[in-house]
Amino acid sequence: MKKVLSSIALIAGIWTLIATGSCKTTSMLYGVNINGMVYDFDNRPVAGYHLKLNSDLEVVTDITGRFTFEKVKLGEYVLKGQSNAFEPYEGQVTIYDQNQVLYLRVPSFSQLINRTDKALEEDNLQEAEAFLTRAVAMNSEHIDSLLYGAILAYRKNNIGQALELLGKVQQKGYTAEWVMAFYDELQRIDRTSKAKGSL
Repeated sequence: MKKVLSSIALIAGIWTLIATGSCKTTSMLYGVNINGMVYDFDNRPVAGYHLKLNSDLEVVTDITGRFTFEKVKLGEYVLKGQSNAFEPYEGQVTIYDQNQVLYLRVPSFSQLINRTDKALEEDNLQEAEAFLTRAVAMNSEHIDSLLYGAILAYRKNNIGQALELLGKVQQKGYTAEWVMAFYDELQRIDRTSKAKGSL
């Protein structure tokens, strides 16, 4: 009788261990489903954003910015994301729990330009340059990239670079009155600087 009771207790103990550890064991063997969301600088969902986990698993966010990677084993991964309208993403992620949720924040080109403009208004040239660099990485030939590049160069007293960038703006056919006035002022400053240097 004691042997039977001992066997029952042993079996009960084993089932308890299996019950408490099964989730972790299953996660390690078969992987877990990892949910997440991608949103922009204005906290709006980003739909159609392509994501890759270690270049093996690939998903696309739905209209609400949500995504699910299925059967992901626990461990370290490289997560990459891209879209035509939003900044690319790359970062390390650690998958450690089946209830884990990944949140990614990726700005659009226009949001980076807006942040650049705000930083310039606040005379924070370092922050303006950081945001503009990210925008230029997305589209270096966009009119806004060139214009804000020229403004930043001017604010940093790099007149030659400012003139070069505004020249590209004009080549693209953008001839707003304020741009032409800005270009003329830069040329005047450049001529004055060269004249002083020759004395």
